Amino acid sequence: MSEEIGDIIIAGDWVVDEYWHLVRQRSEISSHTGFVHYRSSSKPTERIIDLCSAGHVARVLFTLRSSPGPYYRIWGIGDWNTGDTERLLHLIHAHEVTDCGAPLANFSLDRNLCGTPPKDIRLMPLHNGRQTTRVVRLYQPTGAGIEQISRIDWEVPPEEGQQGGTALPDGLPADGSVTSIVVHDLCKGAVTDELISQLFARYPKANWYVRTKSQNPTWLKKIQSQVALFLIGPEVAEPGNPWGSWLNGAKISYQSFTYLRNLESKATVVLSDNREVIGRVNDGRDCVTAKAPLPDTGGTQVGWPSALLAALVHTFHTSGGPWEKSKLEQALVWAREHAGVPVTVASDGTHLVSDSPAVEIERWSTQENEWDRAMAEMGVIPQPAGDLTDARLEVWRGASDLPGYVACIEGKRSLLIDIGKRLRAFVRSDPARSLSILLQADPGSGKTHLARLLARKFDFSPLPFDITQMLHREDLLDLFDAVATEQANHPGRRVLVVVDEINAHLDTDAVYASFLAPLEQGVYVRRGRVFSLRPCVWIFAGTDPEKTDRPRSVKISDFEQRLTATVKLDYRSLREAALDDKAREDVRLKAKLEQVYLGAIMIQQRYPDVTRVGNSVLRKFYDLGPEEGPARKIRKIVDELRNVQHGVVTARNVSPDSPQDRDLVRLIGKV
Repeated sequence: MSEEIGDIIIAGDWVVDEYWHLVRQRSEISSHTGFVHYRSSSKPTERIIDLCSAGHVARVLFTLRSSPGPYYRIWGIGDWNTGDTERLLHLIHAHEVTDCGAPLANFSLDRNLCGTPPKDIRLMPLHNGRQTTRVVRLYQPTGAGIEQISRIDWEVPPEEGQQGGTALPDGLPADGSVTSIVVHDLCKGAVTDELISQLFARYPKANWYVRTKSQNPTWLKKIQSQVALFLIGPEVAEPGNPWGSWLNGAKISYQSFTYLRNLESKATVVLSDNREVIGRVNDGRDCVTAKAPLPDTGGTQVGWPSALLAALVHTFHTSGGPWEKSKLEQALVWAREHAGVPVTVASDGTHLVSDSPAVEIERWSTQENEWDRAMAEMGVIPQPAGDLTDARLEVWRGASDLPGYVACIEGKRSLLIDIGKRLRAFVRSDPARSLSILLQADPGSGKTHLARLLARKFDFSPLPFDITQMLHREDLLDLFDAVATEQANHPGRRVLVVVDEINAHLDTDAVYASFLAPLEQGVYVRRGRVFSLRPCVWIFAGTDPEKTDRPRSVKISDFEQRLTATVKLDYRSLREAALDDKAREDVRLKAKLEQVYLGAIMIQQRYPDVTRVGNSVLRKFYDLGPEEGPARKIRKIVDELRNVQHGVVTARNVSPDSPQDRDLVRLIGKV
């Protein structure tokens, strides 16, 4: 046996997952089938049961412990039915023991367990008479893979789970024997302040590795000094990040940067649903980014975050030392191998397909310096010498939240994130009503472009319409017909309708009234017949009617009351929403910064070979007044560039009489 080291205690929620793969059953002699009748397609030799949460961590650690290296004992504590303890032990080793039938599909009411439970792992329930939490996941095949159609949680009611105090089980090892404690908390009642306090008091020198679904657990402060890893899973981090990604290439986005900057931990790692890893490690001195490989089958695995936690615990429990690239690469490989039952789905283009993890570790101070520079004045990041020699403008940083849409003003970014949250919630639910958003911004500022980007990001079928291209109100009925036809032809896809220039008039009157019934009731009338529209997303783009000379329509109030949200992205509204003079000045400076990024993006799009731009050209964009809505002026400047050669744009390309630029800025990255 290998050299023995300190033991590991795993505390938290122990959950058993069941994966039911179903196919539609079509029979004329079946009874009591409801609207849909399914049957299981699993074969007796297929694995359909696995451990989740704390149990999954225990299974992965048990497997990794058998590899060459130091040996340790594992202790598991949590809530489950006492009679299930032996079966849980067999589920821990069933991936390694071929004759153990604990996880396999079975046509018997009993399980064929092997005769030998795993060694040097002991499970100790915290309470008597508790139930074992089970999660049944139902999947059906699709044309491109499989999809989860439902999930059934069979668990103890919360009020029952909180009854009685929590005492450490008898028989736990003494202080000094335990050097690592893992907490995996699904907020199902097993992890309490009392439990954490008792563990911390008994093992004051142990390192803690924590994953919790709680947004702000009070017990975390008690152990903060000993937390060696705080892992934040997608279910906690991504509600505030609707875009599903924390990275742009190998770099963290601005939202990722601000998220990590506000965290307090010696080592914090954040995961996304796309298998991205970001974090601050080595006492906060370094920034880590990684893209994890997909399983061999493609698609995803339900237990990947728990498997990565276990792999990291094994890595640092057995080797210690600082975070290094090779250690994280190895942990990511282990996580892929031991994540559990694979759930194969078709790639939607957002998932990384790779055979090996892509890991980068660099100084956190470098990230801070680059982002602080990128979000100040003209966004130019100089070389360490501090001058503009070979300075760079990393164009992607201006649109790092939603690639393609420039947003540096904090209020604007917050509004954009709120729109993303609404769209994500619509996609992930079974909505009874349409989602409708009015975007108000300056002319030419990219409202329609934003709507197209949102449709692409959340995989909607976009249907664009422009009121100014219509001649009569009757044309609006063609719009509604087009929506109904798209929904009928593609019943499985969500539809996003973009109505541009909603302020425009048809037949000398505003068009707001025509949208009242579609938004409120999901119907429209044509030639006396009523037609229905299924819930979809409506995005209306226009200018703020309060800031125009046109008389306010009497129907606009009814229209606004039926909207889900009105989002004002114009400069004046963003400035008015600022709380004080300092915040208003920040809006002004960030708006000028956006102008620089917008100008650089337009140059890239018009002249793809351009890699350097004169500092005076960027200054020209920066000096435009944001209150004048300069987007169209910037486009005009770019369109009128002359004699662009050798991948360089300077002041002489704007005006032949201008002096030659001495300082050139490299354009890095695209959006």
